[in-house]
Parts: sequence; structure tokens; C-alpha cells
Amino acid sequence: MGRALVALMLVAVQVLWLFPTSGAAQWLARYTVGNAEQLYSSYGTYLALWGCWALLAWRILSLRVDTPAAGCFRRVLTAFPLLLIWDGLFSRHPSYPVEAANGLLACWVSAAVVSLLATKVPRHITDGCILMVLASESLFALHSWDTERRIMGGFSSPNLFYPLMLYGMLCSTEYVLRGQQVYDLVWGILGCLFATALGASGSRGGMLAGIVAVCWMMYKVLSRARSHNEVPLVRWKVVTLLALLVPLAIGWHLRQEQVGVTTILDRSVHARPILWWTGLRVAWASHGLGCGIANMSAQEQLNDLRTMVLGSGNMEPKNLLVAMVAIYGMPGLWYVLSLIAKSWRFFGQQNDEQQLAGTAMLLALLVAGAADTPILIAERLAPTFLWLQWMMISVSPRPSIVAGLGFVRSRTLRYRVVFTALTAVLLTIGSFVGYTYREARSYQPSLQRLRTLSTTPLSAYPRTLVHLLIEREDKRFWDHAGIDWRAMHRALRTNIRTLQFAQGGSTITQQMVRSMLLDPRFAKSKSLTRKAIELWLATWAERELGKQKILELYLQYAFRLDLPPERIGFGAIARYYFGKPIGQLSPDECAVLVGWLSAPPVKGIDWYRTIALRNATLSGLDREASPYYGQPVRIRVGCFAQKQRE
Repeated sequence: MGRALVALMLVAVQVLWLFPTSGAAQWLARYTVGNAEQLYSSYGTYLALWGCWALLAWRILSLRVDTPAAGCFRRVLTAFPLLLIWDGLFSRHPSYPVEAANGLLACWVSAAVVSLLATKVPRHITDGCILMVLASESLFALHSWDTERRIMGGFSSPNLFYPLMLYGMLCSTEYVLRGQQVYDLVWGILGCLFATALGASGSRGGMLAGIVAVCWMMYKVLSRARSHNEVPLVRWKVVTLLALLVPLAIGWHLRQEQVGVTTILDRSVHARPILWWTGLRVAWASHGLGCGIANMSAQEQLNDLRTMVLGSGNMEPKNLLVAMVAIYGMPGLWYVLSLIAKSWRFFGQQNDEQQLAGTAMLLALLVAGAADTPILIAERLAPTFLWLQWMMISVSPRPSIVAGLGFVRSRTLRYRVVFTALTAVLLTIGSFVGYTYREARSYQPSLQRLRTLSTTPLSAYPRTLVHLLIEREDKRFWDHAGIDWRAMHRALRTNIRTLQFAQGGSTITQQMVRSMLLDPRFAKSKSLTRKAIELWLATWAERELGKQKILELYLQYAFRLDLPPERIGFGAIARYYFGKPIGQLSPDECAVLVGWLSAPPVKGIDWYRTIALRNATLSGLDREASPYYGQPVRIRVGCFAQKQRE
């Protein structure tokens, strides 16, 4: 692959991630076939990204490792998406944000692709492509800056912009420190440009991180020069580093003018400790399992009133370590500590310039992370991509050892065990899918006969009943194709947290085929085989019957597995318990019937539970439900006498 083509691919990835103002992302969303937003939040995309992760992770781990420190660092980087598996199992988010998980997975996949491309070209070409896009972003941001407000840099918040400029400034400084005279002026100008944009972003945490990193680099450069009696040779490097501090100092002053008070007296600064404490309370409330990505409501519910009074800009933990333990639980904290420790060890073994720049990057990240959450969370996708990309490129082999890139350690015992285990798992899954598909095919004739089965028209049922039914049992009934993966994922997370089968996540279509097609004993079993057959049948039922017919069948045979034949449908049970046709039911009576779906009156009516279920179901009517909450449940007296005669 030619270097020019590799460079173009590198620039393309950077533009898509780091330069939204170019319109590339909007253009793709507008002209992509199908609904781009639906594709972005799809579980199909989620699984496809995991497949990409598996292939890229295998490729990255199979590259030659120069030192044990590099191997450890690379394994930690490769394991980042595994946090999303933990999050997918234990997240407390009410509706799992698949789009946020897809964003983080896409960050890792894109960074991995760039790191593999970087093995084909020298390091300065890779960095040049990245910095060129960042420079375009900073120029656009500075063009729209009026010195009286914080610049957005093309993003929705300066907090998404400043980590990019911090990276650009420190990455440019690495080449200044290398002392390649032809490019010294270019890299120095780029560094000053990024420092100016960082100052204009108004992020005091970012500016403080940049100042600390630059001062530390100056100290290390002068210390090494004194030990080698080379102080006159490094004066121009110190001057360049001092030039970086000027726009940062000006930016700090302008930010203070915008706020109107000193940093010590700033309300948002005072709110930081409260936000940190609240983040730790979130972690404690989740028993160290984490509240889940994109779940700021977990912290907002526990925030102290003082936070509102102090007026903090937003309610996230505002600390990298606290955020990781609040979002991902103890595995998140372990991961970020391992990442810092392994990367610090790795950069400590590099040559002087890369060691200095790498440790300065980490120092800046720690300083910024003390009062902000710059990376590794779903709200910071672009900075997360940039920092993961930098770390992966740092441990990628250079073109000088391209001959060793094809070296795959497949003959080692470790790789044989992994390959054997993966093959066994895939064969087991394939056998299970094939078996359940064959069993489901045996129900095809019965499914086709349902099309000719006479049912009460949907228009005969009260609109309130249909609305409450869909709201309580299957909110996305009109949108899914028989299977609601979000509902199944929510049920899985609930069952894992409670260590019991508390939820099933079945759609109305799944419940219909279970009651109409499966044997009653088999339908009531809680087995993976029954669930898989049910999924196959639900998918086919959507194609064979259509939404309206499925809903009519469900309404007519909803209680078939629990109640006698004369009470298997909503119409029959309405006549039995309320003594009136289904079309004359009041909203609270409709709520009683819908509530009974989860607790049918098999052994008589549990009045307390019936009232609780009715009130919970009525909440789907919003304001219309208020007159009915305090009313008792009125059941026809005659049904009890009839039950005694039976």
C-alpha cells in the first residue's frame, strides 16, 4: 500500500472524528442509505462493531512486541471495549443507550485502524496527518472567537474541544524537542496555534494541565542539559516552550474576565468536591457495579441542593477516576489505573524525546482529569478517540521492522487454547441455533392457520385499553419486527442484578405465539430453547400476519395459558368480571385487565395487588389517570357465585 494512500486514509478518519465543522458527518448522515440514526442505535451495529473488535484485537496482539512493558500496555489498550460488556450486563440505565456504546466501540475500532495504518508509514507522517486536521479545527474555532465568550470549536461544548488542543500542543512539542532543524519552526508554530486555541476554549482545567506539562518539560530539558553541559544548545527549545505559556496565560486572564471572580471564589470550583462525593455515592449505591454509560440521571438524583445553588455547569462527576468508578464500577477504576501505570512504565523506557513527550501527555491527562472527565466516557467521544489513537500508535511497530509484522504466534500454547475455545463456542452456538430453527419450522403450518382464524376487530376495543396494553407490555410494538432487543437487554440486566428471572423482555408478538402455538407446559417453561423457538416464531409471525392481526389475536387469547376457556380473552374476561361488553369499559377497568396480564386471577382476586397494578398501569395515561387513582376496584358480584358453582 502506497504511503500517499495511507496518508489519505489517515486524514479521512481524522476528519470524520475530529472535524465535524467540515460537514463530513452531517453529509454521511444525510446521504447514507436508510435511517442513519436508527443504524447508529442498532444492536446489529453493536454486534458488527464487536466483530471488528475481535478481528482488529487479534491482529494488534499478534504484532511483534519489543519489550514486556509494550506488551502489557498493548493488552490493556485492547481490553478497553471489554468494559462495555460489563456495562451491558450491569448498567442501571432504564433504557440501555446502544448509541453511546456504539460510539465508544467505534472510537476503539477507528483508533485501532489508524494504529495499523501507522505501521506502514514513518511516525512523523502519521502525526503530521493528525495535526493537520487538528490545526484546521483550531483555525476554524479561532475564526469564530470574539474574546468575550468561550469558543465551541465546532462541538457542542468547549469541554469536547480542549482535550484535542491539549494533545496537539504537546504532540507538536515532541518534534520541537527532537531538534530537527528543518521542521523546528513549523512544529513550533503549530504548538503555539494549539496553545492559543486551548486558551480560547476557556477550560481552566485544560489550561492548567498544559501549563503544568510545559513547565515540567522545561525542567526536564534544563536538567538534562546541565548534566551534559549543553545548556546553550537547548536555549531555543526553552524559548519555544516559554512561547507556549504566553497564549495560555492570556487565555486564563480572559476566562477570569468572563467569569468576573477569581478561580478560588468561583462557584463551579466550589461545586467540584460535592460532585466528586456524589459520584462516589453513585458507585456505592450501585454496589461497585457502576450506574452505566450515558446515565447522568443517576448522579443528578443524588446531587446535593448545594450543587444547584452553587450553579455548576453540569452534573457529571468531574473527575476521571471518580467518573470511571461511578460509570463502570470497580472494573472501570481498575482499568484506568492500569492504563496509567502501564503507559507510564512504557514511556519510561523510550528514548529521551518520546519519553519526555509521552510522560508529559500522561501528566497533562492526570491534571485535567483531576477536575474534569476528558476521556473514556460516552460524552467525550472525539477526545477518547484521539487519546486511544495516540496510545495505540505509540506501541505500533515502525516501518523499520516491517519484516516482523507478519509474525503471528499461533504455535504457542496460549494461541492454540484461545483458538480451540473460540471454535468450540462457535460450534455450540451454531448447533443450538440450528436445532431451535428446525424445531420452530415444525410450527409453521399452525402459524399459517392463524391468518384464517376469526378475531374481534381492533376497532371494537376501547382505545384506552389498546393504549395501556402497548404502553405497559410493549412500548415499541409498532416499530420492532417481532423482537425488541432493548427490552430483552433490559430484562437480562435486571435478572443478573437480582439473580433471578424477574423479567422476560417478551414483546406482544412473542407472547401471542407462545400462547397460541406452543404446548402449555412447554410455553410456561423458563428455558433458552423455548425462548429461541419463540424468537424464530415471532419474526415469522410479523411477516405472515401483520401488526393488526397479531394485536387482535393477543387481545382475544391473552389469558389462554392461565384461565379457563370462557375467560381467555379481554372480551370474555370483561363480561365475566365486570358484566359489560369490552367496548363499555371505563379507563380504570381497562387498567385492571391490563394489570392482570402479569398476575392473572387464577386463584381469586388479590385485591391489594390488583389495585397496585391498576394504579401502575394508569400512569400510562398521564393527566387523564388522576381521577381514577383513589377509586376502589369494582368487580361484578355474580362472578363469585358462578365460580362457587363451578
